[in-house]
Amino acid sequence: MPKMTVSEAVKTYPVTQASLYRDLKKGVLSFDYNAKNVKVIDVAELQRVYGNPSENTEQFIKNDSHAFSIRDNENQQKIATLEKQVQELKEQITAERAEKAKLIDLADRLQRQTEQLMLPKPDSPNLFQKVVQYFRNRNVIQKKQSE
Repeated sequence: MPKMTVSEAVKTYPVTQASLYRDLKKGVLSFDYNAKNVKVIDVAELQRVYGNPSENTEQFIKNDSHAFSIRDNENQQKIATLEKQVQELKEQITAERAEKAKLIDLADRLQRQTEQLMLPKPDSPNLFQKVVQYFRNRNVIQKKQSE
């Protein structure tokens, strides 16, 4: 009986390459190696597992198209969800930037207020006035002592 390589079988029978390799690995299909050390599968084995290619090809195409349609819908839903999440994250980033700007402005105002509080009061006596007051008090004390 003739034999086919994996790639030929995938083109001829209603099976994906991944499914075919999985069936080979599980022992569902038996295989040999040809002279070039490539896996080959007996056509009778392929027909036993996957049926006659002409009978199943249309059903395979319908099932495969349906599966792709379902996956496409699922992917579209996932894309829509991800786009919504991206938009929400952009809005959060904008809000966080605005909050950061407010906090920086508040910190600047507090810094200015702190600097103003640390400056000497304008009505408090300066050093010269303190020295004059010291000597006046000293003179008053000396006069009282001399009396």
